[in-house]
Amino acid sequence: MPAGTELVFLSGTLADVAKPDAPAGSIERLGNTETQAASVLGKLAQELAASELTMADVVKMNVFLVGDPTQGGAMDFAGLMKAWGRYFGAPSQGKLPTRTTVQVVALPIPGALVEIEAIAARKAAR
Repeated sequence: MPAGTELVFLSGTLADVAKPDAPAGSIERLGNTETQAASVLGKLAQELAASELTMADVVKMNVFLVGDPTQGGAMDFAGLMKAWGRYFGAPSQGKLPTRTTVQVVALPIPGALVEIEAIAARKAAR
């Protein structure tokens, strides 16, 4: 990393409620993996924008997925990738950040299937 580069760390972020009338603590309330991942990535993009950064400035992400009961308890990696593709992978979006994705038993909010943390790099001023 070039001298003077500033790292910006974004804490683990969970999805917003997608369906307020669904029972509290249910997956339906927060949505499936794709819905939750899209929510989380959107929140991270907003947080980066507040720091005058974009998703193209992200250099590392850690993704934590809870096993989805509709997938036999396995993480829904395909659902994650559907949301991921909205933010990363197009030529206009620049290079992909490095990423670690792991399945976890649970997250702090009942019904949560996705938590993502990120590290972005701000280039040194010239």
